[in-house]
Amino acid sequence: MMSANGMLQQPLRSLRSQDDNAAVGVYRKRGILAILLLGCVHLALAQIKDAALNASICQLFENPSKYEGKLVRIRAVFVGSFESSGIVDPKCHKSIWLTTPSGLLRSVGAILISQRSPSVPRADFELVKDKDDEKFDRLTSSFGKSNWPYCADYKVTATFTGRLDHRLDFVKDEKGANGFGHMGLSEFQIVLRSVSDVQSEDDPCEFLPHPTLTELPDHISDAR
Repeated sequence: MMSANGMLQQPLRSLRSQDDNAAVGVYRKRGILAILLLGCVHLALAQIKDAALNASICQLFENPSKYEGKLVRIRAVFVGSFESSGIVDPKCHKSIWLTTPSGLLRSVGAILISQRSPSVPRADFELVKDKDDEKFDRLTSSFGKSNWPYCADYKVTATFTGRLDHRLDFVKDEKGANGFGHMGLSEFQIVLRSVSDVQSEDDPCEFLPHPTLTELPDHISDAR
């Protein structure tokens, strides 16, 4: 015959079992929710990546209206110094200014802003801070192997994704220029969203890092 204590313990065990099952159910639901949320984040990033138009700098100059104001993905060589940052395509010897949603790259100390430089909308994204960005920042901020301040330590090639801005009525005359970057000398600029596939070569002086020129002279872009 069951004692009074035994009769009381049986429903208590049943209640504990129900509580344990309920707790397991809650954790399972939270786990499923976390997986779904992570999947949504990856899907959003994939959609943003897919939304970017693949282009070269040469193509931008050939057909600017196709890319203006849109997210583009460009494979190019970085060129920069204490007063400039940009990317260049050696195939057509053209370059464009490179900036970020928060402002200049860390490698740039100061620039002169033209009073005729255009106003553009604030970026609706932030720079992706990941291992590629860290590697890019480290390589492009390295100076010292050369005694010449315009010569970075590495030639850095990467894939740059960001919004393309274009100065439609770009002019460069005796009064200066009305474009982007240092002294307004660039017809285009990329507002950087992410950088990937970063590669470096210990060949720092292949390009003189002054991308503010819309077209780099042959003796500069072909120099080694």
